[in-house]
Amino acid sequence: MEEILRKLQRDASGHKHKGIRDACVHACGECTVRLPSHVLIEHCLLPLQMALESKNTKLGQMALTGMQKLLCEDRFVGGGMEVEVLEKQLLSQMLEAIRVTPSLHEDLQVEVMKVLLCITYSPNFDINGDSILRIAEVCIETYVSSCHQRSINTAVRATLSQILGDLTLQLRHRQEVTHSYKALYEDVVTVLTVFCEKLESNQLLQLLYLECILSMLSSCPPTMHLSRGFTDLVWKQLCPSLVAIMGNPVNDKTITSHHGISQEVDSSTGSVSDQGRGSGCSSSAPARIAPVVRTVCYIAAELVRLVSCVESMKPVLQSLYHRILLYPPPQHRTEAIRIMKEILGSPQRLYDLAGPCVAETETRKRSFLKRKAHLDLLKLVMDGMTEACMKGGIEACYSSVSCACALLGALDELSHGRGLQPDQARLLLRRLDDLKDETESTRESMEINEADFRWQRHILSSEQAPWDPSSSSSNVATSDHVNHREEGDVVQRSHALVYPDITNFLSVESRTRSHHGAGSRYSESNFSMEEQDLSRTEFDSCDQYSMAAEKDSGRSDVSDIGSDNVSLADEEQQTPRDCPGHRSLRTAALSFKLLRNQEADQHSARLFVQSLAALLPRLLGLATATEVDVSLQNFSSTFCGVHSPGFEAGDTLSCQSLMNADGLYLVSYYALLLNLKLCCCDYYRRRTLAPKEFVRLIQSSGVLVVLSQAWIEELYHQVLERNLLAEAGYWGSPEDHTLPLITTLIDIDGLGSSAIGGQMIRRASSRSPLSCDKASAVLSRFILTGVWKNLIDVLSTPLTGRMAGSSKGLAFILGAEGVKEQSQRERDTICLSLDGLRKAAALSCALGVAANCASALAQMAAASCVQEEKEEREMGEPGDAITQVKQRVEQRLEQIGRPQGVRLHTAHVLCMDAILNVGLEMGSHNHDCWPHVFRVTEYISSLEHTHFSDGSSQPSSLTTITQQSQQASGIDLGLELSCESSTEASEMGLSQPVIQPLSIQELLRESSRGGRGLDLKSGSLMMGTSAAKAVCTLSTQADRLFEEAATKLNLVGLVGFLQQLRKASQSQLFDSVTETGDYSLAMPGEAKSTLERRSALHLFRLGEAMLRIVRNKNRPLLHMMRAWSVVAPHLVEAACHKERHVSQKAVSFIHDVLTEVLTSWAELPHFHFNEALFRPFEHIMQLELCDEDVQDQVITSIGELVEMCSPQILSGWRPLFSALRTVHGSKTDTKDYLLGEYSMGKSQAPVFDVFEAFINTDNIQVFANAATDYIMCLMKFVKGLGEVDYKEIGDCVHVSGYSSTDLCLPALDYLRKCSQLLAKIYKMPSKPVFLGARLASLPMRSQERSISSEDGMDCVLQEFDDDTGLIQVWILLLEQLTAAVSNCPRQHQPPTLELLFTLLREVTNVPGPGFAIFSVIQLLLPVMSLWLQRSHGDHSYWDVAAANFKHAIGLSCELVVEHVNSFIHSDIGYESLINLMLKELFKLLVACVSEPAETISRVGCSCIRYVLVTVGPVFTEEMWRLACCAVQDAFSATLEPVKNLLACFHSGSDSFSGDACEVKVAAPSHSPSAEAEYWRIKAMAQQVFMLDTQCSPKTPNNKDGFEHAQSCVLIIELPSDQQSNGHAQKRWKSHSGPSW
Repeated sequence: MEEILRKLQRDASGHKHKGIRDACVHACGECTVRLPSHVLIEHCLLPLQMALESKNTKLGQMALTGMQKLLCEDRFVGGGMEVEVLEKQLLSQMLEAIRVTPSLHEDLQVEVMKVLLCITYSPNFDINGDSILRIAEVCIETYVSSCHQRSINTAVRATLSQILGDLTLQLRHRQEVTHSYKALYEDVVTVLTVFCEKLESNQLLQLLYLECILSMLSSCPPTMHLSRGFTDLVWKQLCPSLVAIMGNPVNDKTITSHHGISQEVDSSTGSVSDQGRGSGCSSSAPARIAPVVRTVCYIAAELVRLVSCVESMKPVLQSLYHRILLYPPPQHRTEAIRIMKEILGSPQRLYDLAGPCVAETETRKRSFLKRKAHLDLLKLVMDGMTEACMKGGIEACYSSVSCACALLGALDELSHGRGLQPDQARLLLRRLDDLKDETESTRESMEINEADFRWQRHILSSEQAPWDPSSSSSNVATSDHVNHREEGDVVQRSHALVYPDITNFLSVESRTRSHHGAGSRYSESNFSMEEQDLSRTEFDSCDQYSMAAEKDSGRSDVSDIGSDNVSLADEEQQTPRDCPGHRSLRTAALSFKLLRNQEADQHSARLFVQSLAALLPRLLGLATATEVDVSLQNFSSTFCGVHSPGFEAGDTLSCQSLMNADGLYLVSYYALLLNLKLCCCDYYRRRTLAPKEFVRLIQSSGVLVVLSQAWIEELYHQVLERNLLAEAGYWGSPEDHTLPLITTLIDIDGLGSSAIGGQMIRRASSRSPLSCDKASAVLSRFILTGVWKNLIDVLSTPLTGRMAGSSKGLAFILGAEGVKEQSQRERDTICLSLDGLRKAAALSCALGVAANCASALAQMAAASCVQEEKEEREMGEPGDAITQVKQRVEQRLEQIGRPQGVRLHTAHVLCMDAILNVGLEMGSHNHDCWPHVFRVTEYISSLEHTHFSDGSSQPSSLTTITQQSQQASGIDLGLELSCESSTEASEMGLSQPVIQPLSIQELLRESSRGGRGLDLKSGSLMMGTSAAKAVCTLSTQADRLFEEAATKLNLVGLVGFLQQLRKASQSQLFDSVTETGDYSLAMPGEAKSTLERRSALHLFRLGEAMLRIVRNKNRPLLHMMRAWSVVAPHLVEAACHKERHVSQKAVSFIHDVLTEVLTSWAELPHFHFNEALFRPFEHIMQLELCDEDVQDQVITSIGELVEMCSPQILSGWRPLFSALRTVHGSKTDTKDYLLGEYSMGKSQAPVFDVFEAFINTDNIQVFANAATDYIMCLMKFVKGLGEVDYKEIGDCVHVSGYSSTDLCLPALDYLRKCSQLLAKIYKMPSKPVFLGARLASLPMRSQERSISSEDGMDCVLQEFDDDTGLIQVWILLLEQLTAAVSNCPRQHQPPTLELLFTLLREVTNVPGPGFAIFSVIQLLLPVMSLWLQRSHGDHSYWDVAAANFKHAIGLSCELVVEHVNSFIHSDIGYESLINLMLKELFKLLVACVSEPAETISRVGCSCIRYVLVTVGPVFTEEMWRLACCAVQDAFSATLEPVKNLLACFHSGSDSFSGDACEVKVAAPSHSPSAEAEYWRIKAMAQQVFMLDTQCSPKTPNNKDGFEHAQSCVLIIELPSDQQSNGHAQKRWKSHSGPSW
């Protein structure tokens, strides 16, 4: 110090500096004496101060150096005693010394700033608010005086920032080391308060003050929110000031309503709450300079860090952020968004912005904060960003997109737990429930407002599914088995919010299926509303995707029965106790019967549960999932065989007889799954659930379930009451979760898990799904779901061309314009947004919220598939953004002229690669993702087809590519041709690649080595070889995706995948898409041409997926059943498509699937899955929409299947025969399968091989099940295969060259065999139950004829009907044959008659005489009567029909005569039946006699004579009475015309025109010639008095006269006084009866 003083003394020469020299000498002298430091400082500072004030720059410089030296020496600033007097303290002395600073030269002022900094760093400087303010005062005064000088401006701001920052740093330091920091809190608040006040009072120094505030805040410790003074300052002063700075609506004249100018954004972000925001928006540029705005934004960012965790501060921050991000016009938000990027890009800041709030004391809480608002602030930021992105121009858009990408990066970091302090992680764990509740309420509002978020109900299912502690939200405590009850309560409390619309969603099902009244055991009134909500949710998650699962509407004749059975439980409401007394006895009896049926069902269900419980210990011990599945199949089959009750005599159709093994098998799985879920959610200690969902789940599974609702409900209640798994030894430990049975159950729906791989099949060795999730991942998931809509809006804006200032959009990056700065920026934005979408998709997947991804994938798919077909482009609406993109792309490509090969942009390739990489995982959680994945795979197929089929522009491209790829990267030739859709591949027969292809990233890196480095932002295009390689790699990835979907997805995921693939295929093949996948009677819409996308049909993928499923031996049968119920109806639709290549492929897929299943799986008794397998063939044939080629293919396929595996068809015979029933012969040519192969030694058509195989089956039950269909199918061949039904005999004219008897005779032969087999079965001691008879609802004659019980028919039927259904099948056979006799083609009638009467004679032995007589009375005679009535009085009918009718009537009489002779003297007592038979026969014969046609009339007379003569000798008195009555009736009928004529004349009268009435003959006018007149009169006489056969034959000579006579009409008119009865006259052509 002395040296500086001496130097100053030397330099201060001249008279005016004498005072300085003297002071220097004095100070040097004092330095040698030991004095208190403040005295010493005072002496030393005096010369330095005088030098500084001397206006001499050199002296001033030296003085400031001296001051710095003074502050460095220990004797001046050593740790001496503190001076009490303020003026004597170092700071005061120094400030006094430099008080002249504002008037100094700028260089000196800069040095003074350094001195001030040195003061604050001196050891005995007490840093406090007062000191800091005094230093700041000097700085500010200096700034005011010299702010125009850049150097001093910067120096002052830097000094202030440093000093103020030091103050808060000191606070942080003291906090960590000691506990004496409360005073410093107050100091910090004081200093901040001063600056806030200055901020309001002085606008000129605004920027400086803002920077001061920012310096302090940025160094503040995160515990500042604990200071009440600080938070009060923020909301009372600081935030209002900042809000005012950023724009004051009072002063801004261009203010508009935010809702007015940003309608688009508001509508697109309607899910975000507006609470805590303003609604104004300025429409002019902000008045503040950019640095001010920037600083305010940084301050706002720091405030988030410091006080965002205080709930009561949220609204304050929201108002500030509104003014920063929503108030300025969109184009002026770029700076703010860039700063937001710094917040959103940091995991730590993101936690501050959206993490849980710390607990506040009750006094701090405000009443309006009852609503949780964790995400409001973040959403506000996102809203401002979204609007800026859409309307703010290229720069704002780029900033927004990069900000969104930064947010995704931060979320990724956060999800891994990086960026969180330990205490924050602990707080997260404590506050998980808040996050869950908030997510739910957020989701609820999104469901209401956002169609795009309709799937959000399941997004965080991991956080609600109580049986999945694996997921984040079920409480970490779950893994430690702590606090189970509390967790359950949380779940209960939250469910009402999560699924607000579940009741509406199920309302249709509920209304139609469950009208439970107060009397019902399962009435909902037993449960509280809250419990109902819980129960709905339990079952929503139980299998939420099967809500829309297919119901097999055409699943055989059982479909009607299903609906009847469903209502059994509902009709139980009308039990006798509910009935008013006046209800009829019959209704009460019916109700009692229904109640009895329901009780039987419930008892059956209880038996089933007992059997299942007995089986479970063995199931749990099995080693593989396949063994478990086979065990359950065997169990279902056995139970169905043992416990299926027999038919009750005369009982109506009820589910007792309709228990099927398929239903039991399905129910076994779902009951055990329910049991497992209830175990996982600890239900068995809290019993509250309702059965509706479980019933609906079973009934809508698409599998044939013939179980009543009462049965299923009883099973459900049994599972609720008994923990079957626990009884069998399962306790839910991690080891237990690797048991094959549990694995198989989890493979149904993954227990609702949303974790990665949660919806994939787990093998027994894989880890348990029930593992704990990290709290940080929960927060990431929570934030991501909350801002998802905004993220997608921002990232998709550049792709759709909606950016303000851009007219290009996505198509632009395929162009080749010069790279200007503006256009380059746009390209960068597009590439960045594609990168962001990829990140978003991957992050959603990683966080277990893949359900989010539908919107991201939609954008990525739209971005990738830019070259769409022209038809689609023309069909699109002009306002559709994506359509505009496509149009621009097409125009652009046409301008350029298509280069060689495929043009692809790197960003597109990466996007498609990303979709294929995450598509499977996303689709497994959210089935809405699949359409976008399918769109990309279709596009890749079309690119591949374009590349490989385009020989014109690139003749040698294929060889070039393959050679280069072999040399450069070692890819095998098979790779380039590994895709089925390329023509070369099919020609060369290559299939899978031998060497796996390079990944897309590797390909891009490889291509970047050759030229410039790979830079997404450069907008690099791929052409030629590199594009071809990329297409091949993508194609291989697409193939792998479909393979893995069929192999890895669990049941719910698989069904969802197939449903979406079906819809995608429907949209390719037809004009419209159906929501349900049931069999339909009509096509979804008009068939579309598929020629342009022939190589990329989803139908092929669907068929291949189904084949993979049936070939996968690891999947249980249940998976195959559910998958087939989705795929089969679409294959039927495709088979009826007008284009042959589509229909042919569809039928061949059905054939391949059937072959695979029949050869690899043996259907157990009582199963009906084979029936479902053959059902598509039946529907294809019945729809009659397919052409003859398809019919031929189906019949040929059936023939092959029967030839290969007829013993395995079993329940498949029924639909197989139904399909053959609808075969129709061609009018022009005859099908091979309908022609006998005489050259091969076969005398019958190949189609009869099917019947041969069936009738020779060893399994009598199989025959019993399909006998009715077999009979009906053969009758089709008997009746003829013409295009028309033969309603009238003689209608059929065979154009083709083959005789239809070639088909009729073998068919009759098989019907004879069927009857013989029925006779054999009838004699067996234990008969099979003919389910077919019941399912086909055959008429139960005993019921129909109960009215005529006095005739004794009831007793007869009961005598031989044993309730197995056999008699019903026999009756059907005879009934069909008798009906066919009258309406089959003429040439078929004789052999048919012969067989009919052979069978009618055979049944006299088996079942017996009673049945034989019954057959005559009920079947034969009524049909003959109908045949007789067919002429309708037309004589010409009998010209062709008489011969066969006479034959039939004669045989009938012969049969009756035989029966009378055989049974009249039998001991059994058939007399009354024989009387009835004779009565019916005579009635028929009298009707014949009455017939105007003489031939028929004579046959009637002859038959009566024959019957009387032949069996008259054995007639009883009653029989003779019947015979006499018949003869009398015959006479009455034949003499009726003569009686009518004679009644007009009195006895002995000679009046020509009648006495009692007037008789006239109406005839045409007289003929001109006498000869014609003669013939006319003669013919008229013959007409009146002779028979038709006695009339003169018509000859050319008399033809005119005879025809003239034939037109005469006899008219009898009553006298006028008798006309009042309404019969004015009678007209007839006279006819006399035959002579006897």
